[in-house]
Amino acid sequence: MPDTYDHITLMCRLKAAQRRNKELESGERYIQLEELHQKEYNVYEHKIEKLKKELADAHKETIRVRNYWLQVLEDMLR
Repeated sequence: MPDTYDHITLMCRLKAAQRRNKELESGERYIQLEELHQKEYNVYEHKIEKLKKELADAHKETIRVRNYWLQVLEDMLR
């Protein structure tokens, strides 16, 4: 009984390895991996651009508030 199970398991692994080898040799797997990488890259690039914009907006807001405070302080000192 264990021999049959081992044989079937090994045959399944062999088929999977042969299929993977065929995909790698033909370049299909490489193309799939490259497309997946490009999608992930685009997602992260979009996140980075969004965060840069948020940072720039926060910086502008900080400058705006600082200028208001300086204006109020100047008015109080007059």
